[in-house]
Amino acid sequence: MNKKVKEISEDTKIGVDWDNDGKSDFSLSLKTLGGIVTGIVMIVMFYMQIQEDIEEAKKLPKIGSGQYTVDAGDPQALNTYPPTRGEFKMKDEMSRMTLQQLIDKVDDIEEELDEIKVELAKKKDR
Repeated sequence: MNKKVKEISEDTKIGVDWDNDGKSDFSLSLKTLGGIVTGIVMIVMFYMQIQEDIEEAKKLPKIGSGQYTVDAGDPQALNTYPPTRGEFKMKDEMSRMTLQQLIDKVDDIEEELDEIKVELAKKKDR
């Protein structure tokens, strides 16, 4: 019952004999085999993650078509981001025009306020 037990470690070699001559034609250590298996698992996981990212990217809004569409119900107006150059220019001009209108209104209010102050000063002097 004295059997020889072989100790297995990371340096244990596993050989393959292709031509049945009794000598191993190809051998790998357990450490190398573990590295190969780990590498394959990592590559498969990376591939799966890339496929998931591609599917997610397909669901993102499409880039603008280059035409400004005013009708929100228009199918071409849906899912367009970022805005096209023309759309951006129109929105920019609209916001600048609105800002200029507000500035003009504030100037008118300031003039009216100055007139009211002058009238009040005249009434106090009487």
